[in-house]
Amino acid sequence: MADPNETLRRRLVAAVNEPDLFRVIIVGFGILEDMLEQRIAAMLPEPLEGLGATPFRHKLNLAVGLGIVPPEARSPLGKLATLRHGLAHANRDPTEITAAECEAICRPLDPEGDLPAIRPGSTISTRDAAALAIVAAAVTIEAGGDAAREYRERERTALQRELQAQRPMSPLLRSVIAQAAAATNAGAQTGARARDPAEPSG
Repeated sequence: MADPNETLRRRLVAAVNEPDLFRVIIVGFGILEDMLEQRIAAMLPEPLEGLGATPFRHKLNLAVGLGIVPPEARSPLGKLATLRHGLAHANRDPTEITAAECEAICRPLDPEGDLPAIRPGSTISTRDAAALAIVAAAVTIEAGGDAAREYRERERTALQRELQAQRPMSPLLRSVIAQAAAATNAGAQTGARARDPAEPSG
């Protein structure tokens, strides 16, 4: 079976090598959205029904909340989504888009300057600048997803070690367990009343 991550990377490479600016942004953004959905699904214990049909802004907010996307990447990714939607719905003409606009999206996604710089007076085409923005967004999503999964695994391992060692629980852990037990007891009592017709309703 093919590695879904590798498949997405190959699709991404093909997209950013499209000769047409419109296709670079439309196809490239579609792959970014697939990557984001895959990273979100990997962080959830159960599949989230309807995730694919959820508006991008909601997926982005969820990804930030799960630690997949850093908060500072929310704005540039949102701008990239707006750019894509403008092209897809013919509210923007590809000839209106500039390399500087794409640079404004790319720069905060590449704070270390790993991608080629887009400087004033540069001869880089708008198509190439858009491709760089797509690549920067993909790296942000992929790196953030890996980091979030590693953090979750570290926390899970630490909790398992604490329980296995039977050390005194931390106040936070005791509080969480007590709240869960209280909620379970309340639910059981509610269910018992619902099953017993002789139980007073009020």
